[in-house]
Amino acid sequence: MRVDGIPIPVISTARGDFALWTGSTHAVVEAFASVAVSEAHLRPRSLGITPAIAGQRIALDLPGPARALLEAPGLPHLHLFAEPESQAAPAGARIIRAGTIERQETLTLGEGDCLWVERGAVLNAHLDLHGAGIRVGGGGLISGAGLARRKHIVADGCPGLRIADLLVCDPGGWAVVLGACDGAEVEDLRVLTPGSGAGTDGLDLVGSSHVRVRRVYIVSGDDAIVIKAFPAGEARTSDWSRPVSDITAEQCILGTYGGHSMEIGHELTVSHVEDIVFRDIDVLFAHNFGGPFGIHNGDRAAVRRVLWERVRVDHCYHQILDLRVMRSRYSRDAERGSIADVRFRDIDWWTTRFNEGYTLGSIGGKDASHRISRVAFERFRRDGALVTSADELDLMFRHADDVTFSG
Repeated sequence: MRVDGIPIPVISTARGDFALWTGSTHAVVEAFASVAVSEAHLRPRSLGITPAIAGQRIALDLPGPARALLEAPGLPHLHLFAEPESQAAPAGARIIRAGTIERQETLTLGEGDCLWVERGAVLNAHLDLHGAGIRVGGGGLISGAGLARRKHIVADGCPGLRIADLLVCDPGGWAVVLGACDGAEVEDLRVLTPGSGAGTDGLDLVGSSHVRVRRVYIVSGDDAIVIKAFPAGEARTSDWSRPVSDITAEQCILGTYGGHSMEIGHELTVSHVEDIVFRDIDVLFAHNFGGPFGIHNGDRAAVRRVLWERVRVDHCYHQILDLRVMRSRYSRDAERGSIADVRFRDIDWWTTRFNEGYTLGSIGGKDASHRISRVAFERFRRDGALVTSADELDLMFRHADDVTFSG
């Protein structure tokens, strides 16, 4: 690669290649493939950028800062991260300097600690965080390559946690997990997880309330951003089975090879999960068995007041949405819960010829006593046309009430 004529390293991961550079202004980006290229696409679609192709060269004008995915048939995905200047380390931070690689099985942080992995540095370690006021950032890479398979970065009982400006690659389990972390903030996080299927989530918010997630880029094998509440299973110092309220994720770019781009569930062993907002989201793709929008209430929780707003779906295949109260292999409670007051507002979904007749949506309660109620579609568009009925989304219903469509 070259950016404005300057060579940029391309780094290989289990989820494709990436290039990261400091780029706060418009730039000419050139990627050179090992073979001649016949077509290439830059996602998200909302950027409105069409690459120019000449033999093995792919060129595009990229605004900065920006995060995007370059796709060309037969080649690995190329994740492009043009990032603003990284912040200086706070006073007292433990710093891993640019140009260094530090390896250890586990690095533990406690109350008030700060870890700063500078841009150009690599930390090859699991992170275990315990205590209030922890901060992790710096712009560098935290890699799970070669480590034992388990949850990679785990914040266990960390109120006021701040994670900002990090790249996390090749974890051996869930990439970033916030358990009982009220008041946490996650900003400018980039996550690339391998595979396709359970155990490869991007960002898990478990038993945590008053959380803000902003400007994250996640391409994952399973769910990208997922909200849960259940006993942790492993030995933890805090209770992850706590009611959840007031979570907002906005200005995010998400892609999944299984699972859902934005998911609530399956494990919800609490009284309620409420006031959840996903806003201004680009879904690059939802491949395989998943979909962009999911609520899977496998336990007793009352899930209520969920808003998806200004979401742009470039591609999905199996399902556009799946809202269900059910019993699954992840269920722990004997009693089932409910889902109510869900809104889809200003949604744009783009399809291909492969979607027609195959891509479905489902809204289904468990039984007559455990239902889904009041689901509103407000300015939901398919290929630019307003959706005015369930038939236009191939929606399937079971024990669901008051599903409405409006322009």
